[in-house]
Amino acid sequence: YAKFTGVASVDVKIILRMRFQNNDLVYGPCTSRVCNLYERPLRTKLRGAGTWHHVVADEFRMFGNYTEWDGSIDFIIFELVPLRLPTGAEFRVAKFEFTDDRTLAPSTSLSPSAPPTTLMVKNVGYIVKFAGEFRTVVHKPFQLEQTGEPIPMNRGYQLCEIDEVEGNKLNEFPSRMNFIYQQKCVPIMGGNPTVDVDPRYVNLSDLHILNVPVNASIVEINSEQTLGGDLLLLSDIEDEVCSTFPNPYDNDYRGADRYNPDEVPSRFKPDKPVFARLPDGSYALYDQRLILHEN
Repeated sequence: YAKFTGVASVDVKIILRMRFQNNDLVYGPCTSRVCNLYERPLRTKLRGAGTWHHVVADEFRMFGNYTEWDGSIDFIIFELVPLRLPTGAEFRVAKFEFTDDRTLAPSTSLSPSAPPTTLMVKNVGYIVKFAGEFRTVVHKPFQLEQTGEPIPMNRGYQLCEIDEVEGNKLNEFPSRMNFIYQQKCVPIMGGNPTVDVDPRYVNLSDLHILNVPVNASIVEINSEQTLGGDLLLLSDIEDEVCSTFPNPYDNDYRGADRYNPDEVPSRFKPDKPVFARLPDGSYALYDQRLILHEN
């Protein structure tokens, strides 16, 4: 279904894209190791603003019997794209499923500049780790900032740039989390992801978590640098769980950078991270600091 406002009619087309890791260079879908395949099964005009239009209902052919190809699928993207939409017009896409007498809420696009796709799935989560330890859960694949291309989520990537700013709050320099991807340092759409300890995808008993009391005093610090991403807990916490947390003074990050001439991988033994469950139900990640006193 699609709905538009601000214009009497709109031309739309459906684009299907699949990236396939190809093992058969002779009889496979292409003669390269990586196949980027496109289909455009539909192009039509929608008339009547402000109402939901039934755009796709029937099954249609995508890429042939790709389940029998020799290789693996990185992703399949379904996009419903409006053509020549004028300034001020809006275009929305939804998938309605009947559950008793109610329908599910419409889906949303990944970003204001990207057409709605099937990438966002409410009940899908990807566990993101740093140094082998849980960092957060994200609900859509990481995408390249410049092209919107999703990257495989079943492998690790080397960080080549990272910003303390959460997400893409920094308008001047957005998406400042870069991975080494295909031998290049490339920015990832959305930047440094928000800390999300979603119990549907991670076992909370495996993590160090401090439940911050409702009456605890918490203030923002470094707001000009991290735009609200740094919080300082001013209240003393009397909780037995604190004695189970790792000692921050023996944390050893040496050996993390293989480009460092003094790199010794066996020394790289960072502690498990410590999370805080804030009074509003959100989570924060403990970031140890040194307070320097004048001698």
